[in-house]
Amino acid sequence: MVDKDVNSEMLLLARKSRGLTQEELVERTRISQGHLSKYEIGEHKVPREQLEKIADALGYPKSFFFQAAEIRGLGASVLYYRKKHRLGQKKLQQIEAMVNVLSLQLRQLLSKCEISGDSEFSQYDIEEYNYDAGKIAQRVRAQWRLPMGPVKSVIGAIEKACGVVMKLDFATRDFDGVGLPVQGLGPFFFMNKELSTDRLRFTLAHEIGHVVMHKSKLTADMEREANEFAAELLMPKDEIYEELRPFSLERAARLKLEWKVSIAALGRRARDLDVVSESQYKRFWARLSALGYRMKEPIALPEEKPSVPARLVEVLQRELKYSYEEMAALAHCKLGEFLVNYLGRGPLNVVGLSPQ
Repeated sequence: MVDKDVNSEMLLLARKSRGLTQEELVERTRISQGHLSKYEIGEHKVPREQLEKIADALGYPKSFFFQAAEIRGLGASVLYYRKKHRLGQKKLQQIEAMVNVLSLQLRQLLSKCEISGDSEFSQYDIEEYNYDAGKIAQRVRAQWRLPMGPVKSVIGAIEKACGVVMKLDFATRDFDGVGLPVQGLGPFFFMNKELSTDRLRFTLAHEIGHVVMHKSKLTADMEREANEFAAELLMPKDEIYEELRPFSLERAARLKLEWKVSIAALGRRARDLDVVSESQYKRFWARLSALGYRMKEPIALPEEKPSVPARLVEVLQRELKYSYEEMAALAHCKLGEFLVNYLGRGPLNVVGLSPQ
């Protein structure tokens, strides 16, 4: 028997999301590489018995492969990560596939319920702001009604603006995260769960910058603009300038607790605002290196945790009476993986799954 509606793009997506080459999948399934290659490019239909082998090997339910979904690239962020030699193309392809899989899952779950918030993500033409990303950050702070001073929770601000944040295990420290605009919904942000809180907050602010400034217009200085946006969003010039003076490593360590950004980011901000000279900044950076703070800073900040994934599960369970098994089926993923991604539970904790 032949399944006529298997989406060949989903076969390729599933394999890449597990970080496997065709040869490695051939080894697991004992399907010839010639046949597998033709399945993935849509040249041959996939027999049911072959699909079962592929699904078992990749850890997806068979329903996953019948989705008629658009596969999307990582957008502006991928241009930066392609330049990082430590992050190979195979790993980057796996991350892109993982992000696509989670995006599809979230869309399916959100099709049954809505996210409401106090604000939204607006689009800004950076050319109209004379390429001043800081001014756009000021507009975002005003639109989101963020109080003066430090941003209490970047994840909280995103969620109040109808965005979704998920922390994932990318199995590498060389990829921080990515933000993706989503048609008809708030953007999705997929972050490396290994990030320290200060790095997570800056990465999220950076990705917010890409989402609001670079959705439809890419510029030659996108990374610099996103960094300037993040710095102003987290450390507004008019509010932090006097606190940085006179600047020192010791002062930066104290300010880290207040502003919830890294000591390194505070040093960079002091340089950008001309609180310190270039030579003073270089000495500051050298001292960071000598103390080992460039690899791991002292003073750990409290963790910021996303709430939307668990709230989605709660709404589906309480209001729509979905069991966990039905939610996993809706998301086209295996139950254990669903529990890990949305509730932080490992498969060994799966006992009495169906809510009463």
